[in-house]
Amino acid sequence: MTASTSQSLSSTTSNPEHQFQQYRNALTALFWNLDFNHFCQTTGLNPGYRNSLEQFQQFQQCLRAMNQVNDDTWDRLIQIGLDAVSSNG
Repeated sequence: MTASTSQSLSSTTSNPEHQFQQYRNALTALFWNLDFNHFCQTTGLNPGYRNSLEQFQQFQQCLRAMNQVNDDTWDRLIQIGLDAVSSNG
């Protein structure tokens, strides 16, 4: 992600739940348009290493799993997490 992309995502809203949804949507769009070689090029991983393929597969699995949880549940989980962080800090 470029600095301008990150800045545009973070400046769009100060609502953490909405911001998370934007990041998840961006990653999901990337998921559909990213092949293994582009993943390696983007992340700086060597496509010849077995670990690179494992990381690519883990990235795919992570996004599939994230998309199994609906937006309302994510919103509640994020709010609970933020509340926990603020009460511990």
